[in-house]
Amino acid sequence: MPGVVQLNTFMNVLESAPKLQKSFNVSLDNILSKKRTRKIVMIRHILMYLEHKEHYKEWEHPGWSVIGKNYNRHYSSIIHAAKVVENEINHYPDFKLLVDEIQEIIWGEIRY
Repeated sequence: MPGVVQLNTFMNVLESAPKLQKSFNVSLDNILSKKRTRKIVMIRHILMYLEHKEHYKEWEHPGWSVIGKNYNRHYSSIIHAAKVVENEINHYPDFKLLVDEIQEIIWGEIRY
């Protein structure tokens, strides 16, 4: 992807795309597309949230614009995604299980 900063987390997402597609029936093309179906948006938000969490301590600011470029989104979409996922995790324990499952696919472990 020319002109895109490749973060380790995003590289893990690219490498784990076949597993994500198999587990959730959502392709990488759909995740990076402008499609807004509930399932695609949910997976995309979780991935952006995890990337934000992974790199937050490394940067003086959360790096929303860098993550946004990787997902073809404006930085405000990353802020929104992080807030939505945090809210869902806090209110719905089953949602945390989904986030954990995606972490297992991407990193082979649960980090957050």
